[in-house]
Amino acid sequence: MPQVSEYRDLWHPTLKKNRYPKSVILIAVFTRMVYSSFPPQIEGGHMAHFLFQGSYTAESLAALVETPEDRSVYVRSIVEKLGGKLEGFWLAFGEHDFYLIAEMPDNATATAFAISASAGGGVHHFSTVPLFTWSEGLAAMKQAKLAGYRPPMKRGK
Repeated sequence: MPQVSEYRDLWHPTLKKNRYPKSVILIAVFTRMVYSSFPPQIEGGHMAHFLFQGSYTAESLAALVETPEDRSVYVRSIVEKLGGKLEGFWLAFGEHDFYLIAEMPDNATATAFAISASAGGGVHHFSTVPLFTWSEGLAAMKQAKLAGYRPPMKRGK
């Protein structure tokens, strides 16, 4: 598990000028510690798939109406810069304005993409859903069976 000292180059209390605000560093440290406890997402040379979904703000939609733009080109460049691969990007009617599926190297990278998209201010109701293959799902089901979870029940029945 990474130690806080690994982030000394970003922020350290003895430095006069910090490169990033303390809150950003604390989020980075927390995210790294949490996600380092998960198993690696790359199995057999394949990256994990994630579904990203969200809605454009009114300002973003107005800008796209004024000057239509294929945002998939831009989003693809960001995903690739993070070491991922964009599988598809769709516009939609309904709860969300867009859906995209991307392969990402790990959970932390998917989180970085989500934070980046949300922090830009052009989208809202942005969420990330990890996707699992059927073989991963079956392995999880087998493991769940071994866990022996019992739902709460009334006594005496």
